[in-house]
Amino acid sequence: MISVYSNNHFTDKIIQSLDLPDNFRITHSIEQHRMDSAATKLAFVNCLNSFDSFESEQHRIQWVVDGNGFGAELHEVKKHSDVVFAFDNEIHPYHRALFDTHCESNVYWVIPAHINDLAVPQNNVILWNFVLDQTKKFYAAIPHKLRQLDHVGTKPLYFDALLGTSRPHRDFLYQTIKTHRLQDKIKMTYLKPNLNDDSVKFEWDSDVDIAEFGDPDKVYLEGTWRTVSYHGQNQPMARIIPINVYNQSAYSIIAETGYNNFYSFYTEKTAKTILAKRLFVMFSGYKFLQNFRQLGFQTFDSVIDESYDLIPDNDQRWCAAFQQVQQLCTQDQQQVFEKIQPIVEHNYSVLLDTDWDQRMQHDLQAKLDHYFQQR
Repeated sequence: MISVYSNNHFTDKIIQSLDLPDNFRITHSIEQHRMDSAATKLAFVNCLNSFDSFESEQHRIQWVVDGNGFGAELHEVKKHSDVVFAFDNEIHPYHRALFDTHCESNVYWVIPAHINDLAVPQNNVILWNFVLDQTKKFYAAIPHKLRQLDHVGTKPLYFDALLGTSRPHRDFLYQTIKTHRLQDKIKMTYLKPNLNDDSVKFEWDSDVDIAEFGDPDKVYLEGTWRTVSYHGQNQPMARIIPINVYNQSAYSIIAETGYNNFYSFYTEKTAKTILAKRLFVMFSGYKFLQNFRQLGFQTFDSVIDESYDLIPDNDQRWCAAFQQVQQLCTQDQQQVFEKIQPIVEHNYSVLLDTDWDQRMQHDLQAKLDHYFQQR
């Protein structure tokens, strides 16, 4: 008999999708799991369970890592399980503490990121590109929106820099774009409090009903993860391609959610540029592009110098990346479009043709099969 602990409906579905021996039973009680006399005990725990309302990001961190939250749940299930699969659909710097605490050989992390150091043994990471998958499925249902994008026409602007909420690498970009006086070549927005700059106001797709916000200034308070109705789907605004902005600019500056060097976290920011078939310059952590190519994607080292990706120092890496932005602002857009055409078509196909959930489940099944073979 096999006892399988699951902490929510999502992990229930994952368990049901796996090829497990017939004699297993699922419990949603850690106490029952602890008391169970089964010869084998598995646990599937999902940090998505923690998507509640928190007073601040710091409170969320404390819930996930400490206290009575996800970290505490991991501590408990580890005591009573032979193998633990821990799921999270986001990765942030505070996950380092979770990884350091839960790095046993029988704990597998199912996450949307590559890990660059030994915080978690590489064999114990199962890649789950949750956000890439969700963004892909969103636009697969509304392909007419992608047909509104102009991929090859010369644009009045060279780049968009939609910087999102405040982060160190976004502060760097905001200041550097202004220092080099490139506002006439780069469409920039930044949701940073106390910026007295009308040029950084947030812009949304014309099909988004901004009346849903009541007061448009609420977008500064609620951020782009506010859910809105868009062509019959309820989606975070962050996943919606800014078609008007993209049709006015040739390329994208991506200031990814993560900037920490110990991981590469793939989000809708990157997925949207792939769906829109755009060249991008990446501002994120060390080895982001190298790790991204491991997924089957191509980058733009045939057009620009992407050696910036392998510079460990953040400031030096971002400065080197910005040099590529400056260089592209002097080049003929049509010549660049011609060079990148096979790359962006390849990436578009990889994103749409890959079943990211199935890939994750295949890798998870392989770990389980190995465990049962070794018993």
